Amino acid sequence: MLKKGVFLNFYRFFTVFIENILNRWCKALYLYPEFLITKYPPLMKILFISILTLFLSTSVFSQSEKDYTTTLELIKKALNEKKSSLIHEKFDAKLKGKWSPDKFGKMVDSLHKDKGKMSTYELIMEDEKEKNFLVEFENGSMLVLLYLSKDGKITSFQIKDY
Repeated sequence: MLKKGVFLNFYRFFTVFIENILNRWCKALYLYPEFLITKYPPLMKILFISILTLFLSTSVFSQSEKDYTTTLELIKKALNEKKSSLIHEKFDAKLKGKWSPDKFGKMVDSLHKDKGKMSTYELIMEDEKEKNFLVEFENGSMLVLLYLSKDGKITSFQIKDY
């Protein structure tokens, strides 16, 4: 947790930074920013909160590498231990409807029988809709196409030959 003093120092730095930028822009446009800043002090507070909210909202709603790494580690564990239910629980409602637990379990057992245990994975391509990972097994390589929703559920999951 951040201490109050750290936040205030950051706020002061940020307000001075924004004020300097406003001064430069306004002087270039022959405006008088001192009037805006002295006449409307809440302007700096509104600008600070707006910009901070913009940065935080993009980081909160996007999936990070850590989310995908955690999911792939779960998939690796589930495939190696033949526990398809671990992966199936992470599916979103639409994908759960597409793959019944029994059907998905048979697919995982078949994959484990044919390819062996999963050893490593590596991101090879990234789209807007999914990420493609090259997955190494004991007896070959496969391509895993994966996409996570904002709440961390698997919304797209495919395993293809490579």
